[in-house]
Amino acid sequence: MVRWTDNGQEGTSIMEPGEIGTEPTDDDGTESAGRGEKAATTQAVPSARLTHPGQVVAEGMTARGLNASTLATELGCPTAELEGVLAEERRLTPDLAVALARAWDGDAEFWLRLQAEYDWLIAERARG
Repeated sequence: MVRWTDNGQEGTSIMEPGEIGTEPTDDDGTESAGRGEKAATTQAVPSARLTHPGQVVAEGMTARGLNASTLATELGCPTAELEGVLAEERRLTPDLAVALARAWDGDAEFWLRLQAEYDWLIAERARG
């Protein structure tokens, strides 16, 4: 998540693909960071809703009428691995992210960002 300010108004948003490592820009495309203006900064948002990737996978399975065994076979992964993600006991691995993206015509980066955001929120909450 990124916390940003624009003309005194604050907000939070999830970064879009390709935005990691980019500098905020003005309307003319020039970088605004470093000229005394407040640039976008990553902020802890402990009150943000935790969404484990397993929740999103479960919703996708329900929408497609799939069970864990069928999806695991489709993804080429052990059923126990997928069930661990669904139970929120395991992390969604890069291999599983790629398999989900291929199976559901999606983007592996979406799944990896979802896992990273979940991990980040857990770490922030643990630090208090």
